[in-house]
Amino acid sequence: MTATGWIRENAAALTGLADRIWAYAEPSLREWRSALATAELLRAHGFTIAWGTAGLPAAFVATHGGRGPVLGFNVEPPYHLPPPEFLDETGQSPRPSRTPPVSAEPLGKI
Repeated sequence: MTATGWIRENAAALTGLADRIWAYAEPSLREWRSALATAELLRAHGFTIAWGTAGLPAAFVATHGGRGPVLGFNVEPPYHLPPPEFLDETGQSPRPSRTPPVSAEPLGKI
């Protein structure tokens, strides 16, 4: 099966994962539920999960296969979302900031 065929076949599970991750809206470096949900989906499809990559408890490496080539999985999903109170009524767009913009002028001579 091709990669695109697998994605088509598993579209409902992948969309469900994306929806769960979006709903969690976990802060940076505390993406526990998002990482666990992603790892569970991968494990259900035969991946082996090794937690604690680079000393980060929520980071993992997922591999599939034992003989070459071995498939690896790397992703940076939208874990770092703002809390729900900073989203508009659709839940999709950040609300406009009320703080003045930062000046784009040079900070000094280099």
